[in-house]
Amino acid sequence: MGWLDWTIVALYVAAMIVITARVSSRQSTQADYFLAGRRLGGTWLGFSILATQVSAISLISGPAFVAARPGGGLSWLQYEIAVPLASAVLLLGIAPAMRRSRATTIYEFVENRLGRPSGAALAISFLAARGIATGAVLYTTALLIAQTLGVPTALALLGISGSAVLYTVIGGIEADVWSDVMQLGVLLLALIAAVIICLLQIGGVEALLSKTDPERTRILMTDVLGFERSSAPGLLPMIAGGFVLYLSYYGCDQSQAQRLLSAHRLRDARWALILNGVLRMPLAAIYCVFGLALGVWLQSTDAAIAEEIRSQPDRLVPIYLMHSAPTGLRGLFVAGLLAASMSSFDSNFNSLSAVTLRDILRDRRSDTGVGRSRLYAAVWGVLATSAAFLFAGSKTTVIEAVNSAGSLLYGPVLALVAFAAFCAERRNESAPPRGAGFAVAFILGVAVNCGVWIFEPEVSWMWWNVLGFAVTAAGIGIAAMRGGDLQIPRWRLRIGFAEVALASISIAMVILFGFVPGIFG
Repeated sequence: MGWLDWTIVALYVAAMIVITARVSSRQSTQADYFLAGRRLGGTWLGFSILATQVSAISLISGPAFVAARPGGGLSWLQYEIAVPLASAVLLLGIAPAMRRSRATTIYEFVENRLGRPSGAALAISFLAARGIATGAVLYTTALLIAQTLGVPTALALLGISGSAVLYTVIGGIEADVWSDVMQLGVLLLALIAAVIICLLQIGGVEALLSKTDPERTRILMTDVLGFERSSAPGLLPMIAGGFVLYLSYYGCDQSQAQRLLSAHRLRDARWALILNGVLRMPLAAIYCVFGLALGVWLQSTDAAIAEEIRSQPDRLVPIYLMHSAPTGLRGLFVAGLLAASMSSFDSNFNSLSAVTLRDILRDRRSDTGVGRSRLYAAVWGVLATSAAFLFAGSKTTVIEAVNSAGSLLYGPVLALVAFAAFCAERRNESAPPRGAGFAVAFILGVAVNCGVWIFEPEVSWMWWNVLGFAVTAAGIGIAAMRGGDLQIPRWRLRIGFAEVALASISIAMVILFGFVPGIFG
């Protein structure tokens, strides 16, 4: 990289240090470190949630899926259809119940409603899954940095993880949110600049429209049901499975739910979900367009390079930056990549620390100091770095590996949390605790998903979300009837303009995506 590239990266890092230092001085308790004293506004929380979605996985594996992965292309946009619909349903149920609980973690909320075994089962599964997923983000970041700077991947991995741990340990959730807002701006600038420059290199929009492989412009895969050996994602499993996945991720995953719990009022939490539901698809569309442009660039590149990319698609973006990106774009994209990674690391390390401290070690004194909170954030940084080495040499895009692994858990987690939202909290401490039947139902749902993964590999991993939810819900129903805990919900669903508008956006996406292939000649 040239001096301009290094200057851009240095300015970004300096800005992050300033933000973190200013905010960290206001932290004195667990409540400050994990929830920012429950004083954050909805707009900034919405941007923060959005920023965490565009990780290094998105910036590297997203374009790679569109441009180089067999069976890939714009069909990945089907994954976005369920986001607004899931956000609408969250507004109706889980989010209000979670906010009323005043818990610090979503698993405290479940424990208060369903008992200790259920809360512990969810907490342990979150720590395992999120720790590995954070390692995947760390690996993809190191991959690009290593190839761009010409250093070993292991060295880049250690350097990035060390910086990330230092930044996130000091920051706390408030620093995470404010820095995410700035990081989102850097991300957008880097993506838009990369799209424009790559378009100019391949001959402009006209070349993009005429030279793109028609098979990669098709979005709606209505003929793929997800029960056959197909490399392409199908519309039905992407909508059904994606709906369950996003309900679980935004409402039941501590890395996201912690932001909703940090909102000043329920109205702020609702607005954060609405913003994310509206803006996520346009953001995903930008890196998909970048992938299409890279696909055209790949047609004219050296045959040896093209073969290397086809054998390991995640190397597409790093190789492009190394061979074809001009001075300035490399630095901007590296800054964007660091921004994407930091927006994921800060929320992940903070939430992993919260769950470890409050749900595993059961230190729930919110007025205690932040020393132990920071210690466990650092410990998880070391563990995530170790997990990152597991992804070296992967033959598929990391974005698929992370989401497919998460789908083993998303459905069962959603079933347990949704049932907890319907149950009354045990206010009488002398009342007998609820049994372990709910936790057993959760384990059964995960086990069934693992069985399908091993013995029925032709079934799309998107269906695991639906299957895990159904199996766990059935088990919960049986356990509830046996224990006398089955209740008729007393909620009155108040469907307002926001819920209708979000559901309408999902419908509009399906209609719009049907016309996209006709744009390309």
